Amino acid sequence: MNTRPKSITVIGIGVSPRHLTEYSLQPLQHADLVIGSLRQLGYIPHLDCATLPYPKPMDELLPLLDQLLHHGPHRNIVLLASGDPLFHGIGSWLLKKMPLMPQVKLRCLPNITSIQYAAALLGQSWDKLEVIHLHGENIAQLRARILNGHYYGLLTDAQNTPQAIAQELLQMGYDQSQCWIMEAMGTTDEQVTQLSAASLSQCSHPFHSFNVLFIEVKGAHSPWPQFPGAADSWFSVEETDSAMYTKREIRLAILSLLQPQAQHIGWDVGAGFGSVALEWARWNPLGQVYAIEKRAARYAILLKHQQRWGVSKNLIAIQGCAPEIFINLPQPQRIFVGGGGADLKPILSAAWEKLSSPGRMVISVVTEHGKQVLYDFCQEKYPEWLEIQVSKPHALGTQWVLKPQLPVTLVGLEK
Repeated sequence: MNTRPKSITVIGIGVSPRHLTEYSLQPLQHADLVIGSLRQLGYIPHLDCATLPYPKPMDELLPLLDQLLHHGPHRNIVLLASGDPLFHGIGSWLLKKMPLMPQVKLRCLPNITSIQYAAALLGQSWDKLEVIHLHGENIAQLRARILNGHYYGLLTDAQNTPQAIAQELLQMGYDQSQCWIMEAMGTTDEQVTQLSAASLSQCSHPFHSFNVLFIEVKGAHSPWPQFPGAADSWFSVEETDSAMYTKREIRLAILSLLQPQAQHIGWDVGAGFGSVALEWARWNPLGQVYAIEKRAARYAILLKHQQRWGVSKNLIAIQGCAPEIFINLPQPQRIFVGGGGADLKPILSAAWEKLSSPGRMVISVVTEHGKQVLYDFCQEKYPEWLEIQVSKPHALGTQWVLKPQLPVTLVGLEK
């Protein structure tokens, strides 16, 4: 009986096979099987074991590995990867999947990444570079990631080309941005091109499929939100009830009371047009926000805002009625209840029951009935009360006066 442990070794080739070291090549001498793309397998022509190309789609790789390791003679499998397997690579993907293969040891051997090589090619420091991975992603996510004055490295693909990215920059008002395209890196066709975003958006040059884009984002008049507290105009919709989105001053207070953290799951119950959920997801990209809205017209507007803000990866919009919808949602660490009406009492009770401990819930009410429900609910819960009344300019003849809006009562609760 063979007692050798089963293992998967992922070898990063780097930008070019010239970067492979003797240390990285050693596992190939003991491999029972090597899997890689046809291009990668071509880099290592003299192998003493069987080879296989990666399956298409890649989701079939895990069942294939399970079959090979647990129902075949293979004990040592080598996977070939570009760059560093643990930097937006197959190694990162496998780490998430390995709990499904508990008897298999995973080892990753790093190499030079395309971002690292591109920075060296430009002679630029990359310690302040923010990397965005666009392989197979919706380009709209750039709207949730890019900020004025920041420096980015983008991993592109056939859909998210340098030209398409430049067009997105212009739509966001970053018309003064500078772009560097590094293509065919590590080959004899290696080339660096520097263009403004405006010039790149109109460029007809077919860049090599293997390219990396660096961007220095600039736009003096970009309207895009750069900090929590987006203008109300980002949420208003013509010919609709403006009460269906939470105004900036109240929104900032709600987010401050919520204090969401990375990896937190949050609920926005009664999301309306989504102003709280959108900013919540925008400024906490490592968390998840479930925006729940029961009315179809408001839900449709919420979806439009979600696309406009580019937060489809971590904002999940759900049309449904609370509290019945709660049974289908993951347990949250943060809950905001901004709607409810006549159903406020059962919504608060069900939400509190589902909230994790420790956890935090924030509730906003305007009506006297809502306040009374809140008073009753908060008994023995040590609430933090806050009432906010905002006054806004209003024309009175040829002059202006500050007209008070309805006061909003906010309550924060710790569980």
